[in-house]
Amino acid sequence: MCISPFIMDSIALQSVRRFHTFLLQLCDQENKGMLKEPMLYEDDVQVHIVSEANRSPLQAFWKEDMPIFIAERAPFKVDENHMEDSCNSETSDLTSGKLEENMEPLPLSVMKARQLVSWYTLAHNPHMSQMVNCSAPTAFPLLWVRCDASDPEGTVWLGAEPVKTGKEVTSIVFHIVTCTGPIVEKSSFTSLEGLKTAHKNRHSCSAVMTKGYAQYDLFGATVLESTIMESQSNIIVDFTWNNVEKIFEIPPLTSIATLNIKVEPGNMRSPVIQIHKELEFLLVLAQGLKTGETEWPEVLEEKSAVTDVQELIEAVSSYQDVVDCLMLVIQHLKCKDIQPWIHRGSNSSLSKLIQQSYHGTMPTVSVNGLTAIRMLLEIGLDKLRRDYINYFIGQELTTLNYLDYFVNYTVNLEEQVLRLQKLHHMLELVVSCSAFLNLSHENLFTLTQSCSRYYKDNPFDEQHVFQLPIRPTTINAFYENENPIMWRMEIISCHGQRELKTVWQLNTRPPVDHVTFSTPDLTVDDTTLNSDYEEAFYYNAVISCSQAHFV
Repeated sequence: MCISPFIMDSIALQSVRRFHTFLLQLCDQENKGMLKEPMLYEDDVQVHIVSEANRSPLQAFWKEDMPIFIAERAPFKVDENHMEDSCNSETSDLTSGKLEENMEPLPLSVMKARQLVSWYTLAHNPHMSQMVNCSAPTAFPLLWVRCDASDPEGTVWLGAEPVKTGKEVTSIVFHIVTCTGPIVEKSSFTSLEGLKTAHKNRHSCSAVMTKGYAQYDLFGATVLESTIMESQSNIIVDFTWNNVEKIFEIPPLTSIATLNIKVEPGNMRSPVIQIHKELEFLLVLAQGLKTGETEWPEVLEEKSAVTDVQELIEAVSSYQDVVDCLMLVIQHLKCKDIQPWIHRGSNSSLSKLIQQSYHGTMPTVSVNGLTAIRMLLEIGLDKLRRDYINYFIGQELTTLNYLDYFVNYTVNLEEQVLRLQKLHHMLELVVSCSAFLNLSHENLFTLTQSCSRYYKDNPFDEQHVFQLPIRPTTINAFYENENPIMWRMEIISCHGQRELKTVWQLNTRPPVDHVTFSTPDLTVDDTTLNSDYEEAFYYNAVISCSQAHFV
């Protein structure tokens, strides 16, 4: 059946109008805080808004911190009756697996993605405002559409970005992300001059600038292979420099370098694992004060009485142990059989009893209920406070005034434990950088101050990544002979107030999560990895753009 141009235009206009109305509703739901899951458009497309860059599925290559639309294929609807029947059948496991796969992000066809981008563009065209039934086009968040790489170029994302002059949308910048890989042979990489020429031809420009970016995993470096901690901890270094000289260039020593440090406390190979165990026990005691129940650690070996006293916090294996030990100490204090020293600033219940015992004014004390747990917790907090103070001040990394927030004993016991947990995380970060990277006092001091500022205003977060600017010469031994986990080059040309970029990027992991890539076969005799093979394989993403002006 033939459709007249007029009817085709009418159908296209209706589609633009519907999509425009849908995006308005989506933004309204987001502004009201009512958007909890993606909104369905028609039957096969869902769209949601991502407001934070670190939650964006594009963060591998798009660092802009602004709200964006993510459009993708909606998951298939599953017949609940069929699900129930399947769960009762022998193939229930297989069915569950298929349903689980459907929860992963799903791409649209490249053709469908182009259609959405077209509607989005027309909705911004000021000359279409009356046809779309709006007084002036709304500048929506940037639209990114997941694509299935079904075209010859391997397109995995299409993007459209409104450009405003004043309050008016005057043009749209289209972004195309293609991805290939994995690539093993570096000789197959394109040339720097070839990339520059392609950019100049695309954007009709004669002059371009280049910027380089690279990331190295220092905990994955060969230099640290024998000492590296087996955990989720990592130290990634980011490099940025101007005037790239060749593809896969090692960052020059004039680069701007930043360490991204994430250290999860509790690793068994950490230099401060013993202190962490003590802190964990205090966390158990603090929880016991809230619940009335305490999970005592299992005694793994018999120890002498002297060792038990020296390691009281660890040797304790039951509530009765605590009561007996404290009653014994209190009894001998009252009789003046012992006169232990207490450090200045100690404010525990036991410290007060010791002070009173000096003057013979010590009252009769009953250790029952939660009193014994509270006293033991106070003793442990006092001990750890001194340990942390001795390290940070002994290493001249801070002053007592700066530590006051963390070692303050005037707040309740639960808050005291939480603050020491933050301080211990600071200790793990500093000790890891000192032990594994041998950072200078200047760098460790800066890191300590940065961590201190963060934790005075934020809750404990072992997943938080702390950043530390650093000179490349300080760490070049850890990366200069290694393969980067990411290498990126931007080719930039200026067009009025607007910069247009072509990005050429390599990643050791696929930069998209909705397209499946093959894995190269790097085996010898089908059983073992080639011991002579030192090169990483990469996924190559190219992000190009073009700009369309509304006349």
